[in-house]
Amino acid sequence: TFIDDQTYQINYPHLLSWRHPNHVAWGNTQANYFFGDTPNSYYDSSQRAGHHTHPWLKPVSLFQIFFDEETGLFEHHHLTSFLTAGKWNEDAPETCDYSVHENCAYNWTESPLPWADSTGRKLFFTSTMGTYSHTDYHIKGVTPYGGAGVFVALLEPASNPDSCIDSDGDGFGPHCVAGPDCDDSNYFINPNAKEVFDGRDNNCNGQVDCEEDPSLVCSPKALFVDTDSLGGACSDVRERAESSYTTPFCTIQRASDMALPGDSIWIREGEYAESLDIDQGGTSETHRIVFRALPNELVVIRPGKRYGNPWGALGGGVYQKSFVGISQDIETLHAISYNGSGIVEVSNVEDLMNSEYAGGIDLLHIDYENKLVTLRLVSATPSQVYFVDESSSVTVRAPYVTFEDVRIEYAYRGLRVRSYGVFDDFSEHGHHFSMIHSEIAHTFAEAVHSSRDNLILRGNLFEYNGVRHKIKEGEVEREDNATALLLFGDNALVEENEVRETSTALNFRTSSVEPGYAVRGFIFRKNFFRARVVGSGKDNLFYNNLVYEPEQTGFSLYYQTENNRIYNNIFHSQYGVLLSRYGIGRDVHFKNNIVVGTIASRCLDLGDGDVSQYHLDHNIYDTCVLFSDTNGTISNTFSGYLDFISPYGQEAHSSMQDPMVVLNPDDRQPYTPLGGSPVIDNGEDFSSLFAEDYVGNGREQGTWDIGPYEFQ
Repeated sequence: TFIDDQTYQINYPHLLSWRHPNHVAWGNTQANYFFGDTPNSYYDSSQRAGHHTHPWLKPVSLFQIFFDEETGLFEHHHLTSFLTAGKWNEDAPETCDYSVHENCAYNWTESPLPWADSTGRKLFFTSTMGTYSHTDYHIKGVTPYGGAGVFVALLEPASNPDSCIDSDGDGFGPHCVAGPDCDDSNYFINPNAKEVFDGRDNNCNGQVDCEEDPSLVCSPKALFVDTDSLGGACSDVRERAESSYTTPFCTIQRASDMALPGDSIWIREGEYAESLDIDQGGTSETHRIVFRALPNELVVIRPGKRYGNPWGALGGGVYQKSFVGISQDIETLHAISYNGSGIVEVSNVEDLMNSEYAGGIDLLHIDYENKLVTLRLVSATPSQVYFVDESSSVTVRAPYVTFEDVRIEYAYRGLRVRSYGVFDDFSEHGHHFSMIHSEIAHTFAEAVHSSRDNLILRGNLFEYNGVRHKIKEGEVEREDNATALLLFGDNALVEENEVRETSTALNFRTSSVEPGYAVRGFIFRKNFFRARVVGSGKDNLFYNNLVYEPEQTGFSLYYQTENNRIYNNIFHSQYGVLLSRYGIGRDVHFKNNIVVGTIASRCLDLGDGDVSQYHLDHNIYDTCVLFSDTNGTISNTFSGYLDFISPYGQEAHSSMQDPMVVLNPDDRQPYTPLGGSPVIDNGEDFSSLFAEDYVGNGREQGTWDIGPYEFQ
């Protein structure tokens, strides 16, 4: 008889079985398991009539079989933790020794605990009836068949079991559903861990590394970095084999230099004041080198440097200091405002002393000959300003490298993914880099500058990147060249990121495969770009994105473009969308988009492309009023625009009306459609390309909505 989620009775069995999706338990009623040599030798049928009697006199002895679904192997473990109620007497001593006259039927706590599966259910063999409590578990009632036999009760966890003791947070420990832990002080050691070459028994199987079992893989290995020696004294003198949770490296650079393909570099929380030059990489997707923070720990990498007193105060928020003897390169020195962006540099120190010159922003002057630095600060103190040179970055020169759950801040560039040098075969270096769930903030130049193929940026935050201002005739203006993501190459995936507090959120261009085209095969999806997006290239897909640009054109395609598909986005900007400039745009697809102006300005500029090569439809325009055709003619009405575009079979299902969406970029759910919105069920179906909206809800096949959201 098999037992799954219900309780079954078993009468006079030769084999007791319980089958679970991952576990199987059995008890044999034959020799040396349930009875003695023969079943009848320990069975008395006359005892069946008594209310407090049971024919079985010995405890069950079982085997538990664990089935590993990945390897298909079985592991056998002898069990003695099943409980049977023998022939008992309420007046007998509670010895629980399984003798004939014991009184153990209700004394659950004095008996060995039963075996529990991964769901917390426990299994008892008993002859009792009704429902009984046992510590944190309840026993399902069992109704004997014919008044006797061996009966099985399946226990399930009580509503609030709290007996699990898990000191290291890995899910394993005494009384835990997952099972016991052989080291409850180390998150990385438990029965589900992967055995790595670190001198420890990581997976609790009694074997340490490949010295004891040649079948174990010595690489990959877990390397640990702990600059504050939280888990053990750190050292950069030790070698790769010596790195462990309690014997970590002090710097990320040392761990990077020691890493081999497939290694994971676990970084403890703290501030790491170092630039990184990573030239050790992986060999494939399954053998990456991964840099990641320990769970729930904040890792901050700060390549920039601060310089404390003495700073001479010259009045009016102006400070001056000699930089003679500093380790940074004065020729490429720049500064970053505290909690802000790159500081604007001026050529005359006298300008800093003039309170009417470029007011409202921090300013910097460097006397390179005398190595004298002068700052004019609006609110911060000079000791809070970070200084960077061109080496103050995280540079990746090797393939198959991943950063996960880390923050990079106060750097010249946050991340530079590149080749070794201009004369190298750059296709061999830096490709297949990925950054996951990380942050890059407060950089003088870009957050990410990548020229390598197969880049992945997923779930990251980029903010305060670049020098966002410039000075013209003593007045502060916006600097559009301040860019967060500057991407080159082919076949990148950029998804679920947020970019804010910069001038250009995304600039994608050039290709190593076909230099005539700028970027090939990029996918941009589910991003929130709080600044303009510019790019060009071939075979790129841009969908389910939010773009908010209150001062400039929200989205622009430049230079030679071909087969760029722009679907189901919202562009909330001052000057709408530009589809082609400085080159012939061919095969441009612009459908299911919402274009809303922040003022009554341009909606759409077709630029200098070939209008017969455009594919425009199912778009909604609002607030904006101007449309520029490929002849340079500007229409100030939607109907005038349709007069030009309709003969080409374009915009047949598009309209100029209120899209009825939450038109607030700072709302908890920005740009979501409201009930009755014209975006609902009026879009074109692109199921062959994607099936979800901005937040992961499924698109309704055949009745797609316009814009990044599917109305719920």
